[in-house]
Amino acid sequence: MFPLLIIYLFSALFTDIIAASLYAAFGLTEVNYLRLGREGLAFALFIAGFLNAPCPPRVRLLTSVYFAFIAVYSFVGFNNDMGLALLAGSAAKLAFPIFLIFGAMGAIETPRQMMVLCWSIVCLALTSLLFGLWDIRHTDFWAETIDYGSYLYEVKGVLIGYLEEYMLPFNFFGFEGARRAAGLVAAPLAQGSVLATAGVLAFALWREKQPWLAVAALGIFCFGIYQSGTRGALLIVLLAIPAFLIVSTRRVSGAVRDLMLVGLLVLAGAEVISFIYDYTVNLDDGSTIGHLTALQDNLAGLGQVVIFGAGVGEAGAVTADAGEEIAGGGEGALFTIIYQLGLPGGIVFLALYSVMAWQLLKTRRQAGDLNYAVLALMIGAASSMVISEHIFSVSAMAPFWLLVGASLSLARRYE
Repeated sequence: MFPLLIIYLFSALFTDIIAASLYAAFGLTEVNYLRLGREGLAFALFIAGFLNAPCPPRVRLLTSVYFAFIAVYSFVGFNNDMGLALLAGSAAKLAFPIFLIFGAMGAIETPRQMMVLCWSIVCLALTSLLFGLWDIRHTDFWAETIDYGSYLYEVKGVLIGYLEEYMLPFNFFGFEGARRAAGLVAAPLAQGSVLATAGVLAFALWREKQPWLAVAALGIFCFGIYQSGTRGALLIVLLAIPAFLIVSTRRVSGAVRDLMLVGLLVLAGAEVISFIYDYTVNLDDGSTIGHLTALQDNLAGLGQVVIFGAGVGEAGAVTADAGEEIAGGGEGALFTIIYQLGLPGGIVFLALYSVMAWQLLKTRRQAGDLNYAVLALMIGAASSMVISEHIFSVSAMAPFWLLVGASLSLARRYE
């Protein structure tokens, strides 16, 4: 199963740019089968892992309860005359993190396989970062060479959210219209999250034996995040690195060294961080205002779903991309769950997330720094739950969820 997991990782990150290039060259809508094949592979890995992988009992129990919520509210969505494609897409989106967690639990059996997975993520992310250095200056590649907007609209069915001048998604352009690096994952928001995961991983891999190289690698990935214009990904790193240092430091001398190295990195990027902080807190860009408005709308309507949700397909990015009206204000992954499955469904998901984090904390000595790093990433990624749907994005968060499952597997096998 392990080779299939690596194939899935590659397809999760690069399917869109490959499919868009093929569509531009041959005009065949059948390129959508690449995406469907990727989802089918994820489901197959999940089934194998759910049936065979060693799993903490509480994780398995909460997973079953969460799936029960999705099943019940899928029936509600069906009764609400929700289209089958929209219903299936929304249900799959809600289940996506669990599919990858159990898929990795079933495929990762040894520390060596874990290392191969980690280095694969770092190398693929670095490749995407390098491409981003080029693509940020070549908008014509997206707008003309592969006509990316046509692929999104005609093949993926994303009907809204385009900048007419280029027929590219709004998020290809950031503050004051500056281009954002999309990388080989073909999406700036996804690029940022992938680089955040890889940056924390690279830091953990090199930290003990080559600390200067660890900080340099983290700095390079942070620069890539800056080019992607993804503040949420930068926040993940800013939360994950201190958390990683807190749970993993073994000696006072090591702590002092780590603080000095990371301090130098922060000083090097102080001007950029200050600039981002300034226009964010002053609400100078539309994206911040949009996030704030969505959060307010989500909180204002929360009373309607305290007990019962509106049904699968009534909220979330899948519904919004199809141009349909959604419940709540959108954007926040936790609110996407709550508005579809009700507040109890959201609580179950949070409980599952917390139990997995606790399992990594409790068994961290068996997996060393990599386990610490994944736990720290879980802390950092939690920050995005109320402001974006990053955690449900395949190209953005597949590496993260695979790491969570792999860490849980090793923790369980070697406890």
